[in-house]
Amino acid sequence: MSKAEDLALEKYPQRSVLFVPARGGGYYADSHLREGFIEGYHQAEKDLELTWEDFALIRLVFDAIEANIHRGAMKIQPMTKEYYQEVLKRFKDLKEEKDK
Repeated sequence: MSKAEDLALEKYPQRSVLFVPARGGGYYADSHLREGFIEGYHQAEKDLELTWEDFALIRLVFDAIEANIHRGAMKIQPMTKEYYQEVLKRFKDLKEEKDK
């Protein structure tokens, strides 16, 4: 089973309650919920996937921060938690602007 299927089954466990609508064709209610959960999970993975454009933007952010450090405009040590947090913050801000 995939991670999405495992999580869907955990969230909506299989039950033995069969629904039969007036027009026929029975189904287990939770199976529809699981299918929707799995579909949403896969869509979220696609939406959050990094692209080559994202990596180019990240590279630009690194270069800008490095330039600011060398000019003395930023007091942050490279290769530290704060350094990478700043890169991530700037990347998210630029990506948000780009997606508007």
